[in-house]
Amino acid sequence: MKNIFLFLLMYFVFIGNSLAFEIYNLSIDNLNGNINLDFQINLNEQDILNKYVDLGDSIFIDIKVEVVKSKILFFDSKISEKKVNIVIKKDMIKNEYVLKKDGIKRNYSNFTTLVNSIKVFKLSLGPWYKIDKGFTYKVIVETEITARKIPNWLKKILFFWNFNLSGPYYYEMEINY
Repeated sequence: MKNIFLFLLMYFVFIGNSLAFEIYNLSIDNLNGNINLDFQINLNEQDILNKYVDLGDSIFIDIKVEVVKSKILFFDSKISEKKVNIVIKKDMIKNEYVLKKDGIKRNYSNFTTLVNSIKVFKLSLGPWYKIDKGFTYKVIVETEITARKIPNWLKKILFFWNFNLSGPYYYEMEINY
């Protein structure tokens, strides 16, 4: 019984998080009077994503970033929000990987170069004057990796099943200003 428990624990720790999406080097500044957010992402298990794309399906990486003002008695108030949508697919005729980010398409000869090109994010989240001194703010980053080629009839039948490849993940950083 103990061995079965250890096996299940190892499965959920290592296999269950195999497509983990990590955010690191998260920083915020007010250069040029704007709220600027810089961060980097790490896609663990790039080879699994690569195989998925090589089979002809598309991968969608959705990132939503919010800056909210924390309040004690009431709901937090949203200061700014930005969404980034990334689509990764393979052009089977040209044998190239295609990255579509914010409406701009780029072609890559190999998958590793494509993934390296989306590791660093620099986002402008609006004017800095919205940030008042003496308050606590939260930077919230929500991410998920999905494959949307699943038929709707199958999603309705298996409504209890999560069709995400990874996530959703929720990151939060508190800032006192």
